Amino acid sequence: MVAVVMMILRQTVHMMIHILPMTTLIVIHHIQVVRLMMILIVTIVHRIVVVHLAVVRQVPLNITVMLVDVQKKVRKRLLAYLGQQSIIVRNTMMRCKVL
Repeated sequence: MVAVVMMILRQTVHMMIHILPMTTLIVIHHIQVVRLMMILIVTIVHRIVVVHLAVVRQVPLNITVMLVDVQKKVRKRLLAYLGQQSIIVRNTMMRCKVL
């Protein structure tokens, strides 16, 4: 009886230490992927608007080029942030496996 209780306690502690942090990290990673997909959709729509402005409305091209440059800077910052977050997630998962 005592052995069964001890085994259940060990399994519960194991789940709390190893499995729960990993599932939390997986959820965080999926949120980041969804966020990246939304930004990619916005980028595609932005490109369509820029082409529309340049071709149909005949807005001077230097303004549309400036808009694209701003979008590239934002995308670079986002990708750098997501890269840092993936390193943090990977390191945390490695720590969970070591424990």
